[in-house]
Amino acid sequence: MSFRTYQCSDWCSLRTRVAPHLQNWLAPNRKKIRTGLTLLTSLLISVTESAIKHIARPGLNMRALTLTTATLAYNATYLGEAHASDFSKGGLYDAVQVGGFILPLNDVTKLSDEGILRFDDRIRRFTIDKRIENERQLKQRLKPITLQDARAVRDLYRAHRVTLPGPIAHVLTIPSGFGPAVFSNQPNHATVAASFGGVSRVPWTNDPDAGVALGLGLGNSFEKLGVAMMLSLNDLSDIRNQDRTSFGFQLSRYFFDGLSVGVGAENLFVKDTDGEVSPYLVASWAFDQPDTPFPLEGVFTVGVGGGRFAHKSPRDTAAGKGRSASKLFGGFSLQTSTSTSVIADWNGRNLSIGASWRVSESPIALKIGIRDLTNFSGDGPRLTGSVSVVLARF
Repeated sequence: MSFRTYQCSDWCSLRTRVAPHLQNWLAPNRKKIRTGLTLLTSLLISVTESAIKHIARPGLNMRALTLTTATLAYNATYLGEAHASDFSKGGLYDAVQVGGFILPLNDVTKLSDEGILRFDDRIRRFTIDKRIENERQLKQRLKPITLQDARAVRDLYRAHRVTLPGPIAHVLTIPSGFGPAVFSNQPNHATVAASFGGVSRVPWTNDPDAGVALGLGLGNSFEKLGVAMMLSLNDLSDIRNQDRTSFGFQLSRYFFDGLSVGVGAENLFVKDTDGEVSPYLVASWAFDQPDTPFPLEGVFTVGVGGGRFAHKSPRDTAAGKGRSASKLFGGFSLQTSTSTSVIADWNGRNLSIGASWRVSESPIALKIGIRDLTNFSGDGPRLTGSVSVVLARF
């Protein structure tokens, strides 16, 4: 969809020169006004034509002059939504940039007429109707309206009124329900990233271990599905052993108000590893409680799975700690600043705590934590950490 777009720093108004109380009267009477003005225009044309005939010089093109007069008069009285004729930058536009999103001019007019977008005279910009408290209410308000670009409206509300996780990690040892997602004003629809991580020691040994992974994210979970795929080398201590290479994937779908659900699997197609194939279903909810004595913003995650989420390792079983893990897993993160968060999660076998931060204005993110804090599995706490970097967006 291509538009000639009017861009401005404020949330632009289509009728900045019409007082609010007049707007309420004009909207339901627009057809009557247009009919009356059309009749008035015809009368003016007739009068003008008669006057011109009396003062016209020989050779004057009466037809062209009359047509020009009619066109000017009609454009001067037209109250439709075709052009943003009252914008200070001049010219004709068929789209407006509202809150960072490009909306067709007709859509902005319809949203204004329905009260979804409201022009605030005090701050001289559009605001979303405060009575719309969540995305489900927005969906109901949009149902009776036919829009050229409904996605841009949904994204506008989502970007400005819904809490969503940022580029900071909100899980340590479990998957998240959030997946690849893009707004309509973002040009990139796929991301390639790499990560390197390790532990201070493998359970029941004193040997450290590390792994590397290459990930690809594509699709859009806001509208349909987000797809994430990962190729992992699970053990750098035996880097030549291709049997320790594994594959993982996740399909994600965002629903509403910060809730996203994912289904996927880890450790697929691996032949030699201390892990096992682990399918799972997970949901994550991003929350924001700004009006509490201690404002909280973060992500809550809960899921169920098989494999590593359901079974303990053979060494755990041999040590008398049983065979079965909890199958249920979950996590809780709090964002402490725009670039840092603290995290706690249970992976079905044990508890971990840690922190994550993003290097300012860069594609690099770091995580560090302590795993196996309970006696449920393993032989004691151990350090874990990772660094990830976005390699490309396209």
